[in-house]
Amino acid sequence: MQDKPNTNSNPGKKRKFNFYWIYAIMAIAFFAMYFYQNQAEPKDITWQRFEKDMLSKHIVEKLVVVNNKYAEVFLKPEAVASDSSFKDARELGNKDNAGPHYILKFLTPESFESQLAAAQDRIYAHDTIGKTTIEKERLASDKRINVVPEDRTDWGESILGWVIPILIFVALWFFLMRMMNRGGGGGQIFSVGKSKAQLFDKDTQVSINFKDVA
Repeated sequence: MQDKPNTNSNPGKKRKFNFYWIYAIMAIAFFAMYFYQNQAEPKDITWQRFEKDMLSKHIVEKLVVVNNKYAEVFLKPEAVASDSSFKDARELGNKDNAGPHYILKFLTPESFESQLAAAQDRIYAHDTIGKTTIEKERLASDKRINVVPEDRTDWGESILGWVIPILIFVALWFFLMRMMNRGGGGGQIFSVGKSKAQLFDKDTQVSINFKDVA
């Protein structure tokens, strides 16, 4: 009778996936999210401070309305460098302090537009007291601030928004697989029937051959 090939030979074990890589990836993702959220960002300001300390002093370079939700305030570089009240904005933007330096939130774009127009009219009326017609015309041409609408996508939040749930799902999946494979061929849930069958075979020592079947 020909000997059966040795089925128990193990020429090479497959390298198992190191579960700790999942922990490392999750840790990197959380650190990236923490670093992203704690970067130096422009501070929020009230409308009162914006009108009194910036708009009325004619130091606003431009306003960028982002996604119709808030406005980024860009101040003139010389004002940021010389006025000590804006020292919190000197570290923002690029090396030339181009900004944005502050964030101005509003309820609706329409309310922001009307509020800005009314504030500029008040400032113009105050600045033109006792001025000549030529001076008033010059102030009228200079009083309007450049307002730029901009649609912007926050890629950092978008990426983290779908990467983190995927990492959590993968981690849970590997955790369950590891628990199922712990202790042998199957987890405790799936190995109960197999264990009983194995004990029964060992105790009874029943052997079946072709003659018995015939």
